[in-house]
Amino acid sequence: MPERPSLTPSGPSERWGAGTAGEPAPPPALPVVAARRTGPEPPAWCRASRPTSAGVWDGLVEAARSYGVTAGEAIVAAFAEVLRTWSTTDRFGFTHVSAGARGATAAQRERDADGRTLARRAQRLEGAGVPPSSSPVVLATALHRSAPGGARRAPVAEPSPRDDGLLGVDVTRDERGAVEAVWRWPDERWPPGAVEAMADAFRSLLERLAANGPEWTAGHLRLVPEEQLARRARTNATKTPLPGGLLHTPVIEQARLRPHAPAVITAGRTLSYGELYGRTNQVGRRLRELGARPGRLVAVVMDKGWEQIVALHGVLASGAAYVPIDPAVPAERLRRLLRQARAGLVLTHSRIDARAAWPDGVRRLCVDTDFEEVDDGPLEPVQRQTDLAYVIFTSGSTGTPKGVMVDHRGALNALHDVNRRLGMGPADRCLALSGISFDLSVYDTFGVTAAGGAVVVPDPSPYPDPGHWARLMDAADVTFVLAVAALLERGPPPPG
Repeated sequence: MPERPSLTPSGPSERWGAGTAGEPAPPPALPVVAARRTGPEPPAWCRASRPTSAGVWDGLVEAARSYGVTAGEAIVAAFAEVLRTWSTTDRFGFTHVSAGARGATAAQRERDADGRTLARRAQRLEGAGVPPSSSPVVLATALHRSAPGGARRAPVAEPSPRDDGLLGVDVTRDERGAVEAVWRWPDERWPPGAVEAMADAFRSLLERLAANGPEWTAGHLRLVPEEQLARRARTNATKTPLPGGLLHTPVIEQARLRPHAPAVITAGRTLSYGELYGRTNQVGRRLRELGARPGRLVAVVMDKGWEQIVALHGVLASGAAYVPIDPAVPAERLRRLLRQARAGLVLTHSRIDARAAWPDGVRRLCVDTDFEEVDDGPLEPVQRQTDLAYVIFTSGSTGTPKGVMVDHRGALNALHDVNRRLGMGPADRCLALSGISFDLSVYDTFGVTAAGGAVVVPDPSPYPDPGHWARLMDAADVTFVLAVAALLERGPPPPG
């Protein structure tokens, strides 16, 4: 049994592929997740062995010789191609430990998107001044002779020289000419099946190279498993007929079929579809009387609450498009956005109306107090799918805020696609975490109601309140949350 080599280099450093002289490439950007351990215990490592068929080594030797490289260099190049397939970057580095007749050497190998064929990339290049890195990805090869009696070799190296290692692969050969790759990885860092798929791709590629296949002269190899390619094709098969109607009109049908089903749920009040439809008609009718029509913009300056959902649906029911504005913005920004949107009508809440610094000439209507006497009878939609549904302004961090205009057809198509993919239906409850100035709120407001479910609206708060969210989710049986990760990572400020 050969002695296990050290990861300390005893020979010259080498660079495989192309890169910037003296600057080792970063590790491959593989589909891993952050470590979840909090204690001192080491991670549990998984193991998968993938031996090729007999005779592959001899085939590799002969095919590689015709391209002016060695079989060992071809194996290193093949491993880099597998990493490239699962990496989001084309230029990366990994550590290669080679056990030969004169001992072990370690080198930093690099792969770059240089457009060359695999045969060209397999040619070894000297990399002066590039030390072997303590990479989280380690390939260890022991190929200089067969193990006696056909026995498989012991692992050449530990999976990684680092505690935070991601992947270690030992490659050996036996007296039958089979090449075996043993893959090791920390279970907690990889999605199920990912490394096994990489191992299968590596074995398959070695066998094709041994058969002198076209992969030698290919610039880009197709290594993703067919099942994954088929799944990708199914996921991206988005060509379907465009949905009919407008962003807000599904509520009309839900109110007809299920008037008593919940549509909007808050900690203190629940609106049924019948109530939501009636209040939407009240807001829409009054706005029409005041000049709202397709192509016009109505600002919505409101905190979280059932009134906010009514306001957004009501603006669309009037025929106009809405412009959401955070009530916490400075007075000057409020005035600038209202002026830029040419929004002479504003829907707000009485508590906000009393404290906001409104510019002259803006007509404000409070959803909680100003519509009780308005007729709540049906309103016939007056806009087309190509008319504006909403305009959301950018933050303006790189200059003047810009309004992004979205029509009914585009927004409705996106919501229907989400509902179709996720199977959303009347039993679903969506927690509306995003502010209406962010486009994720469009699904909260219109997407779940298009499926007949209910939008669950948390209480207004100046900061994220995960305790309140958790209680509300439990009480309302929330099944769906759409939010950016940064919002879910934040909590209330420290006391004091």
